[in-house]
Amino acid sequence: MNIKKITLLTAACLSAVAGVFLLNSLAEEQYFPRAESAFQVQEQIHSGYLEYMNSLRNNRETGTISTSEVSAAYKQANKLRSGRKSLNLTWKFKGPDNVGGRTRAIVIDRADTNHLYAGAVSGGVWESFDGGLSWSAYDLDFKIQNVAAIGQASNGDVYVATGVYFDGTSNSKAVGSDFVGNGLWKLTGNGNSDLLIGPAADYNYGVEWAAMAEIATDPTNSQRLFVAMNRGLRESTDGGSTWSNPIGITAACQDVEVSSDGQNMVASFSNSVYVSTDGGLNWNVSTLPGKRATNRIEVAIAPSDKNIMYAAASGTGCIEGVYRTSDGGVSWAKLLNTPNYLGNSISCQGFYDNTIAVYPNDPGKIIVGGVSMFQWRQSSVDPAPVQGEWKVIATTNQFFGNGSRNLFYVHADVHHFVFHPTNPNKLYIGSDGGVGFSANMNANQPFYGQYNLGYNVTQFYDIGIGPRGYVAGGTQDNGTQLVGFNFNTGKSAVSLRGGDGFDTELFMINPELGIASLYFGDMARVQGIGTSIGSSTINNAEVYSETLDALCENAGFFRRCSNVFYTTVAKWESFNHRDTKDSVVVRDVRTTLPPLAANTVVNYPSKNNSLPLVDSLPTTTFPKDTTTIVPNSSDDTLRLRIDTTSRLLTFINAFDTITVDENGMTVEIRYRGKAAETFNFTYDSPIFYNNLF
Repeated sequence: MNIKKITLLTAACLSAVAGVFLLNSLAEEQYFPRAESAFQVQEQIHSGYLEYMNSLRNNRETGTISTSEVSAAYKQANKLRSGRKSLNLTWKFKGPDNVGGRTRAIVIDRADTNHLYAGAVSGGVWESFDGGLSWSAYDLDFKIQNVAAIGQASNGDVYVATGVYFDGTSNSKAVGSDFVGNGLWKLTGNGNSDLLIGPAADYNYGVEWAAMAEIATDPTNSQRLFVAMNRGLRESTDGGSTWSNPIGITAACQDVEVSSDGQNMVASFSNSVYVSTDGGLNWNVSTLPGKRATNRIEVAIAPSDKNIMYAAASGTGCIEGVYRTSDGGVSWAKLLNTPNYLGNSISCQGFYDNTIAVYPNDPGKIIVGGVSMFQWRQSSVDPAPVQGEWKVIATTNQFFGNGSRNLFYVHADVHHFVFHPTNPNKLYIGSDGGVGFSANMNANQPFYGQYNLGYNVTQFYDIGIGPRGYVAGGTQDNGTQLVGFNFNTGKSAVSLRGGDGFDTELFMINPELGIASLYFGDMARVQGIGTSIGSSTINNAEVYSETLDALCENAGFFRRCSNVFYTTVAKWESFNHRDTKDSVVVRDVRTTLPPLAANTVVNYPSKNNSLPLVDSLPTTTFPKDTTTIVPNSSDDTLRLRIDTTSRLLTFINAFDTITVDENGMTVEIRYRGKAAETFNFTYDSPIFYNNLF
């Protein structure tokens, strides 16, 4: 069987963020630091993603995104949507329903803790009525997109902020992903919503309300809410009808939190923190000791002590420090030995993912999230607040080496923490992988799970379609996923590779094969795709060669062929291509192997109790000549005879029965479910024929 296999540059399946995390027991806590090499291109990955998403939207000639062009495209899309019935178009969800996507907002309903809201950067607002075990879209028309934050007032009103500030311009090329928002919304139930306030111009980061970072509500006043947005902090005391600027700063506000009694408030900007301890009447800037220039500061107030606050600051992407105040912002201290959970000196992405939360039942215990998750716990030595210990409490490795699921896994790039309002053991986690959950956050080592069933917010870069109804696609930070197997709901996916997946192809001629790509020109051949989960042995083929290496520039740790982030792959298949067909080659061994000379003595058993007999070959005997034993006409013995006429060979090759007739110089191929074909042949020249895949 000579099936053409299109093989391209491959590399080992390596996640964008790899980690090492080992535990001997729950009682004995251990931390093994992440491998340095895993971060070597992390910042390139993040910056490349932002640049690529920008390139999808901009004008190819001007390199910019104009409001008029976006508006025209939006109107055209609406026309296509409204005309789908006349076009006889019916869309059905294919999957995956078990893979999440970038989530920056989660809210637990005050009236029913099993009722959750989650917001995705691309995918809108989603609801769960069973504590996150399953999800459904709040609005099937997805009017609300690019969700950055969700907040709930004490009366149950839910507010949704759009436009992701931390996916905006943050790299050396001054380009962002351009997930610009369309304003602040209020959910009114049953899939309905009202736009409270929106930007003055569409798709323009420069105008107010085009991007937001956080919503905070006053627990004592259901009509009072704060929004950290791209042109400062905004406050409303009438449920979002009118707005003011309580601090008076027009720079981007990055975070805002309100204490449980509504008296203490903290808001952060790129290089400063403002605190109010009188219900927002006065705001004072806080000095973080030893702080250098920062580009993002996230803040948190201890639910059990309003005077204890924390600030997590990143500088040029890396961790600048985590700070703590126990007197309502009058003085701050820097926590010692803070690990760089935002990356390292080689690769930093603190502007993209940085979050912090205080345990509800312990003001001296916090968790921070970025690329990974860490916990800080204050020591028993008091009143020295900086004394404490850090430890890693999660790993970014989803599976152990033996293939079993890692119970300590949390998807890389953490954006949001929400503790359960009545159970401090329960925590929901928003990350690039969707929604995570832990039910034992107060244990020495928490366990986690992914709560993404039906949470259909995965960001796909590309898809490839196979012959069996399978579809595979590369996604942002969720690998390359294959859907179509009939298991779970029938819409669940199987992961082919990790990291950021790009162009993907599935082959028609041989449906067991595919191509999955990674960033910077990294590609692998996928093989072992069966007709079911049970018949599949999916793995990646390492076919990287010195020849390919010589063609690639800057091949290094990731063996990448290019500094271009997005990897483009195209397949070409044809039954008419010579190397794609099956072939039969008949070789004339009579001319290539030496014959046995005439009169060669041969020993053989007789038919009389196998008594030994001796005879000689009557003629020169060639390979594939048939030797038979015949009675001698002159006496009662047996003689050898050479038969050179019956020269047929029949064999089965890949379901085809093939008969070679060297006398007639023909090859007959009998197919399964197809009429037989006969071909003439000459020795050493291949006969090509179409296979039946």
